[in-house]
Amino acid sequence: MAYIQANFGDTMNSSTMINGKILLPDGSGFDRNTEKFLTQEEVKSLESALKNQKKTPIKSTEPSPSSIPIYNKELESKNPVDNTSEAYQLADSKIGYVLKEGILTKTFIAPVGMIAGIGVDMIKTPNFAPNSNEVVSNNFSAVFSNGTTVQILSDANTSYSEE
Repeated sequence: MAYIQANFGDTMNSSTMINGKILLPDGSGFDRNTEKFLTQEEVKSLESALKNQKKTPIKSTEPSPSSIPIYNKELESKNPVDNTSEAYQLADSKIGYVLKEGILTKTFIAPVGMIAGIGVDMIKTPNFAPNSNEVVSNNFSAVFSNGTTVQILSDANTSYSEE
């Protein structure tokens, strides 16, 4: 439970969780509602649901990939994946919205600067040790002013400073 609380806070949906059912890094599953581990059949069902969730295109009533205003709090009503636990935080970051793999995600965004006149920010996605809340490495993605992301570094050693 400590791992789940530390990494997901009070959220019930994320890129690895649907309605409180979590796919853990080791491939097992846990139900926050019942506080019990999922059976293998339930894990397979959750994996399938997560894959389908990621493949669901953004509906026309949702912001398009070319128009996500990354700091618009009105996007909260679109039920974004919540990646706002401390493990996702970067120095000088603030909470905003991005598209990760086509999914609207609420996360910490840190300013980087301008490249060829285009604003660029950065997000961090931690990789956790199996059955642990220990961050073993991080992935970093560039975020453009339209909310789209591009991964620029994967499995970065956590012993290096992020500043």
